[in-house]
Amino acid sequence: MKDFKIDPDSPFGKELGFTTNKFSGWLWRKGNVIYVSFIVSLSESRGNLRNLLKNIHEKGFTIKIPTPFPRMEKICERLGFKHKTEKNEMFGVIEIMELEGKK
Repeated sequence: MKDFKIDPDSPFGKELGFTTNKFSGWLWRKGNVIYVSFIVSLSESRGNLRNLLKNIHEKGFTIKIPTPFPRMEKICERLGFKHKTEKNEMFGVIEIMELEGKK
């Protein structure tokens, strides 16, 4: 599968629930992994991020969140994400939060 950027309201973005009425920013697909590298929730504390992550996971994707801010880290911990490190082409070794895809 080709790697590609996922914009809000793109066909694949809509499948995931990544829409412009809820988010700005982008996601990135790399094989069977969805990277949540830059998104902003437009209505915080309404469960939009939790639902997006749930939708991605239920479709069988592994979710990786590079260098999460503390608030994102707490959300991820509640949802079962694990702390890991990963080698990044641009930045060397980085911290990530990861939730493995459903098998």
